[in-house]
Amino acid sequence: MRALLAVLVLLPAFGLAAQMAPTATAVTPPGWSWKTDAPAEPQRGGTGNVGTAKFEFTHMAPGWHVTMGPGGVLFPTTGRAEGRFVLEGEMIYFNDGADAAEYGVFVGGAGLDGLHASWTAFVMRPDGKAAVLRHEHGSTRALYEWTSVPGVSGRDSTGFARHRVSVRAEPDSVRFLVNGTRIGAWPRAALAVEGGYGFRIGRGANLHITNLDLTRRLAPFPAPRP
Repeated sequence: MRALLAVLVLLPAFGLAAQMAPTATAVTPPGWSWKTDAPAEPQRGGTGNVGTAKFEFTHMAPGWHVTMGPGGVLFPTTGRAEGRFVLEGEMIYFNDGADAAEYGVFVGGAGLDGLHASWTAFVMRPDGKAAVLRHEHGSTRALYEWTSVPGVSGRDSTGFARHRVSVRAEPDSVRFLVNGTRIGAWPRAALAVEGGYGFRIGRGANLHITNLDLTRRLAPFPAPRP
């Protein structure tokens, strides 16, 4: 079974920002919800200027455009990641000179609409570093500290940072990959990965997300190369 939330379309680098400019009628996508790190309301209009108490999350083919005030998680209101699965998203980060904001995907979501939300996120920064974060009991800690990923660069020649992040859950392990490069693996019993899923995006981030694919697999993933 495959839950396909968006189709990946490759865009030429030239004129990319113009192609992805939100329209004046942009609204939050139906069937999605969010939990921000600080009180914030969705802003309609697609201006990209949100301040610290608003954010924009708009449907824009291919995918979505997001501009955050405070950081937060964005997630579909139905569906769960469970069993043997892979969750993958591809993101293009625009901010100039703002390399501290994280962006990526989360799994293991629980209580996302309440005061006791919990999740496990695999995130990148535009400087090419990755981390695995666990949020529970109102605080976030690093399970895997921010580390440069071998063979994965930060911003490209266009000035954008483009990364494809993947979480692969097997019955006995969970693997985290960036652009196909594995950065680490944990015993499945050591991580909470079943439950809600979606995006984790940090404070002030401005990015386009081309796809979010959740795939249930019957066959095992190929064994990693030595």
